[in-house]
Amino acid sequence: MSFGIKNADNALTTLWEKSADKLSPKELEWFAGLSGYSAIEGKNISEVMTTLACIFGDEKSMEEFEDKGEGGMASFLYSLSNQLDTLNGVNMVASSAIHRITNADFYSGIKQGGDA
Repeated sequence: MSFGIKNADNALTTLWEKSADKLSPKELEWFAGLSGYSAIEGKNISEVMTTLACIFGDEKSMEEFEDKGEGGMASFLYSLSNQLDTLNGVNMVASSAIHRITNADFYSGIKQGGDA
């Protein structure tokens, strides 16, 4: 069975869409807390990119990095792209959870009781 999942962002979004209506308010609060995680990880990636820009400011450093093999810069950039896709998915889930908490009356499918 295929849900058209291509990356972590798409997987998180698909899972969220299939389960969000079944979550208790307490569970929604937990997912809303992911916004802090995505902000921290986004800042970490930004700092890594700034450091790399300083390191690779000269051509020799770039050549040394490429000489390491295993895809060099291209593999590294693909990895960063995947990390950013994942953070986008986490942020989307957190934003949706926050919206569901602040607009609970709008979402008739929110489970009442449970761990609330």
